[in-house]
Amino acid sequence: MLLLEFDHFTSTAEFCTTCHSMKLAEDDYRRSVHYNPPSGVRADCGHCHVSEGIFAATWDHVKGTKDLIKQSRAG
Repeated sequence: MLLLEFDHFTSTAEFCTTCHSMKLAEDDYRRSVHYNPPSGVRADCGHCHVSEGIFAATWDHVKGTKDLIKQSRAG
């Protein structure tokens, strides 16, 4: 399903940081268990910030555009 693949792609740190700044959170994230877990499975942005289910996840991405707008205005 194309929408599911799009949601997967748009929930990665690589994608999210093209619009959302990680300047304030990056150091804490890199020192956290989310970045270096014992299991070796790194938590990406979507694991915490995107809801389960394709419609809820798509809505979360739409709501996230407010951050893009705020950041672009901040310069």
